[in-house]
Amino acid sequence: MFLLDTRTAFFLLLVISLAFALASAAAVSFRFRDGMGKWAIALLIEAAAFVLYGLRDVLPDTAAVAVPNALFIFALAMKTQAVLEFYGRRLAAPWLMVPALLVALAFYLAVDHFALRVILAGVCIGAAMMAVAIVVHRIAPTRRPARWMIMVGYLVGSATFAARAALAALDPGGLRAFLDPSLFQSVSLASMAAVQLFTSLGFVLLHLERAEEAAQRLAVIDPLTAVF
Repeated sequence: MFLLDTRTAFFLLLVISLAFALASAAAVSFRFRDGMGKWAIALLIEAAAFVLYGLRDVLPDTAAVAVPNALFIFALAMKTQAVLEFYGRRLAAPWLMVPALLVALAFYLAVDHFALRVILAGVCIGAAMMAVAIVVHRIAPTRRPARWMIMVGYLVGSATFAARAALAALDPGGLRAFLDPSLFQSVSLASMAAVQLFTSLGFVLLHLERAEEAAQRLAVIDPLTAVF
């Protein structure tokens, strides 16, 4: 059976995150507005989290467990803020910081309980991804294909983390070490790569769709009289 090497998979996730952070910025000519700056920063934060995940056996447990999970939750909050900013709305400041701090505390308390950490990660990250999908569903126009890319990406991610939590709860004794290759881990990491690709590409396409609509309006409106 083909299994992904876990450290290699985290390295690839790091590369994907960094590449999309740069590509996202370049797609809008490095004009960080309409949420693109926050999305790019969130990708960089996720890249840092992937580095810490990959160093699980090197760093102290607190730094390798609590910190990356808190960073990941914070990055998802930043992406939610980016989507809201794109549509002219804002997320209240506490919603950016408080969930990440609570997750850091929860993982700190559960640092010696591997199965509980897997369940916590599944519930917390899965719920955060579901929240992003719900925000996109509620505020984005249904006609935009890019909207569906972001929604489907985060729904797949949410389902994957929920499945991880359920499997850990049902059979905690069957869990292997975090960095050991397994079908369980390989499917999770492949799903995470798909989430990164689909959602980041979807957010870039939102900007490109808006630019195309603006260009079409300019093409049919007289610039002197502002009439068709």
